[in-house]
Amino acid sequence: MNTLTKVTISLALGITLSACDSSNEPIPGTGNSTNTTANPSSDCTTITRGPLGANETAATIPASIATTYQLTYSESAAGSGIADGKTTEFIVSTDGSLTVDAGTEDCVTLVDPVLYLGNTHEAIWFDSDAGVQYALSSLETGFNEINVGTDTHYDQTGFTFYGQYR
Repeated sequence: MNTLTKVTISLALGITLSACDSSNEPIPGTGNSTNTTANPSSDCTTITRGPLGANETAATIPASIATTYQLTYSESAAGSGIADGKTTEFIVSTDGSLTVDAGTEDCVTLVDPVLYLGNTHEAIWFDSDAGVQYALSSLETGFNEINVGTDTHYDQTGFTFYGQYR
C-alpha cells in the first residue's frame, strides 16, 4: 500500500479522544464520557415519570455535566435504603436520563427530569420503585452533588432529605 492509502484507511477507522486525569478516568464535567446515552446497560430498568406536575418544568441537561460520576453517599437521615458510605456510579446524559448503579443488577435509568418552582440549578429525577428522588446540582455552575430525598418535592408533606452523593 502506498502512504496515501494507509492514511485514508486510518482516518476511516476513526479516532476517539477523551479527557482523563492521571488515573485514566474521565474528568467529570468535560462531557467526554462514552456513556452519555440513555440506558447504557440492557439490564437497567427504565423508569419514566409521566406528565409534569404543579410548578414543574422539563429540565434540560447541559453537555458540560453529562458524564459518568463515581460518588459516595453521606446519610443525613435513615430511610433511603442506601447504605451510608456507599459508592455509586451515575451516568448523567444530555438526553435527560440519569442512570444509577450502572453495571449492577440494581441498575436503573430515570428519565423525565424536572425543574421545580423555577429553580434552574437543580434537575430532579424520581425513582418511584425505590421511593426516592435524585436532585442534581448545579445545571448552571457545574456539577456539585446529587441530593437524595423522598419522591415528593421538598415543600410537600412527608418530604425527607436523606443525604447526598458527592
